[in-house]
Amino acid sequence: MCLCMIDKRLKKKSTVREAWKVFRSDPGGKISFLYQHSTVKRGEWLQAVSHPIIMSDPPWPRTEEWTSSNREVYYSGFHVFTHKKTALEYAGRYSNVYRVFVRGVRLVGRDYKDTTNVPPLGPTLVADEMFVP
Repeated sequence: MCLCMIDKRLKKKSTVREAWKVFRSDPGGKISFLYQHSTVKRGEWLQAVSHPIIMSDPPWPRTEEWTSSNREVYYSGFHVFTHKKTALEYAGRYSNVYRVFVRGVRLVGRDYKDTTNVPPLGPTLVADEMFVP
């Protein structure tokens, strides 16, 4: 998941928030990240590895003025949805939605699902830490 829009930048706070995350799961019950396919450790706080991301998708609603020079930069983290309904809408038939907890939320934004021709889904949080029960 990559943000297509940043609605709010937050100062780092350690407040724990409930959220919803889309994962892949195998028949044995192991879950993995949707796009990285690495197994997710459950029952402990995970720390995101942050690096700069250049937003490559046009903002919504799309305009002719959007160019590659208008791209915002943000630091990566765990992308989670604030509402289960939105996470279920984002999840495909090969993925599942899990309740998680996050802290160190830095951004509130929105993500496109598959195409930039329809409104993006959100709100999406980007956090430094995530706990999967």
